[in-house]
Amino acid sequence: MTTIDIKEQLISKIQVTDDKEILSGVLELLEFELNNMDTYTLTDSQKQSIALSKKQIKEGLVYSEEEADKLTDQWLNE
Repeated sequence: MTTIDIKEQLISKIQVTDDKEILSGVLELLEFELNNMDTYTLTDSQKQSIALSKKQIKEGLVYSEEEADKLTDQWLNE
């Protein structure tokens, strides 16, 4: 399916619906996506944090969700 086909289908479906929530949702989604098309530039510190995190993941230095929940509960109860 081409971009033109998708646009035509969207326009067709938008024209036949009177559901305000659907229309508002589609508009909100499009506005959000179009406003966030700028490229985000990471700082050196952010890049270093990401690199460290990737290294920790590769080395298995991570907690499962269950382990993290237990640690959080312990910390909150201190």
